Amino acid sequence: MVRLLAVLVLLLPLTANANRFLALSDLHFDPLRDPALTDKLAQAPATEWADLLAGGAPSGFGKDTDWTLLTQTLDAMRQAEPHPDFILMPGDFLAHKLDTRFKQNGTRSDAALLDFEAKTLQVIVQQTQQRFPGVPLFPVLGNNDDACGDYRADAADATMSADLPLVRAMLGTPQTSAFETDWARLGSYDVTIEPGVRLIAFDDTFFSRHFKPCDGAADLTPDMTLLAWLHDHLAAARAAGAKVWLMMHIPPGQDVYATLIGAACPAAPATMWRETDRAAYSQLVEEFGDIIAAQFSGHTHMAEFRLVGADGFVIGIPGVSPIYLQNPAFDLITYRPDGALTNRVTMAFSNFADAVKSPAPVWKPADFAAAWSISALNAATLGDVARRLTDRPPGSNPDLARYLLDYSTGHAGVWEAQHLDPVRAARDLACAARDNPMEAFRDCFCPP
Repeated sequence: MVRLLAVLVLLLPLTANANRFLALSDLHFDPLRDPALTDKLAQAPATEWADLLAGGAPSGFGKDTDWTLLTQTLDAMRQAEPHPDFILMPGDFLAHKLDTRFKQNGTRSDAALLDFEAKTLQVIVQQTQQRFPGVPLFPVLGNNDDACGDYRADAADATMSADLPLVRAMLGTPQTSAFETDWARLGSYDVTIEPGVRLIAFDDTFFSRHFKPCDGAADLTPDMTLLAWLHDHLAAARAAGAKVWLMMHIPPGQDVYATLIGAACPAAPATMWRETDRAAYSQLVEEFGDIIAAQFSGHTHMAEFRLVGADGFVIGIPGVSPIYLQNPAFDLITYRPDGALTNRVTMAFSNFADAVKSPAPVWKPADFAAAWSISALNAATLGDVARRLTDRPPGSNPDLARYLLDYSTGHAGVWEAQHLDPVRAARDLACAARDNPMEAFRDCFCPP
């Protein structure tokens, strides 16, 4: 018997014909919640996985997304917006350490792992397309989706080649003649999503400070190759008179969580990317600031934003996987035909703490524009929000508590688990929202 789905749907203060899309990130789908199913799943086609995996309550906080949470999330997305223009999916489809767990119970080959990972992606796509037939799905790979292991990739690695037919089917839109080459070489692509608006999606694992090339990699500086590719595609979009959205997995800037759990005031705060790549990308965003209308990322599992360059910003899409103790969530985002964003509403599984008791899921909306009294999402309005969060001492700034709660999609368990001061955490997250070189971030992170 199918459980009833309780969803709190926010009536957006927008016209009925507003452009809307859905975005979900960091699914980290784990088909091996029951390790005893490993061989059955490996032998079965993806179309038969539903029968093997169905049933049970979500596994709860601290775990990746199981079958129940995957289907509950997709059902909630359909109820929130049954006819989105498209769905953005900025990476990390595969569960943490899925490769290790797949191989630990037997002598399974690299080829068998690649096939298993491909079927895991196929199941995600099948379940999404069943609920959103004909809706384009725009993916990008995350660090957990790499063929050689976490943060280990190669230009033209096996995952990119294996996923090419599936990605082509996900897009559902005419691709450029270079699509196949760009995806197979860099896990990146450039497509038109609206007349005059292009989406440039790229695998920025190459920029990560954790990145290591696969053994025997031919291109030992894929970050430089990717930066050149981005420049060429942005220049082509400008020449065509188009606006651009950029989508990646890992946001640029500082890694606040890694910094917070380290020294109280570190000399060198942790960064998401190598600093040289962050600086080069920031310059790229400034150079093409006249055409870049928005940027999107995932990775942190939190509902965040970051400023990049003089006029750029990144919307961080919250994660579905509750492994970092945040409520599972997705975004409903509205935009104008010219690509300018007008609002984001984060839909969070607000009673997930009780999910193991199998109640009907309640998805609670958080309206960003209403909460911060802004009329659009752009560098100016988000810059104002960042200043409101950092222009007063943490102890006397009531905006910080609201930001932290929305950031962690209504559940601040991650801070409690690490015994971190939530007020300090909120202030430091606000510091990271600004496009700071490391020295400037440290000054904000460690005020006198």
